[in-house]
Amino acid sequence: QLGRLGQMVRRAQELHRVRAEKRTIFEALKESETRFHAMADTTPALIWTCGADSLRDYCNRRWLDFTGRTLEQEVGDGWTAGVHPDDRRRYAEAFEAAFKAHRPFNIEYRLRRANGDYRWLWDNAAPRFTPNGDFAGFISSSLDVTERKRAEAERAQLAAIVESSDDAIISRALDGTILSWNAGAERMLGYTATEAVGRPITLLMPPGLPSRLAQNTN
Repeated sequence: QLGRLGQMVRRAQELHRVRAEKRTIFEALKESETRFHAMADTTPALIWTCGADSLRDYCNRRWLDFTGRTLEQEVGDGWTAGVHPDDRRRYAEAFEAAFKAHRPFNIEYRLRRANGDYRWLWDNAAPRFTPNGDFAGFISSSLDVTERKRAEAERAQLAAIVESSDDAIISRALDGTILSWNAGAERMLGYTATEAVGRPITLLMPPGLPSRLAQNTN
């Protein structure tokens, strides 16, 4: 009887120890999560996390302010309601491929702001793993790159106008080096862009032009 009682006591002690360890680990994880959320809520980036089930379980304060929605509305698949319809499939395919491979991914897509406007975001996500090496989902930070996208579109539009013009359009640096040479310049002046770009603007001067005048063209 005493031996059996001793075994019961030892089992009870072991169970108490295991429960205490689990409680300590849980409290440490909870504290770590609280610190992370406090830090994430002060960053200017839009931050989100998802679990091993691929569903979002957290969006920081910046994300919620940007979208004008609550955390309850955004978790799970709720956040997808704000993605531009033209970008949803492309985003989903990029996310699913990275999720299956447990690898980082980044993508540019449009997300609806609280005022109804769509803004371009650059989403940079990385996989998370437990101390045991098990896949735990993703953590991501997103930046608003709308102004950069607009500038790129304006430059592309200007380049298309220049390239399609029948006029010879040339740009040069302050030292007179040719920087650009459109198709119109190729037709009118007889040099290809490959032949002209990088050479001095004096390339266009008639042979025998006094050197002083040629220098003034720079």
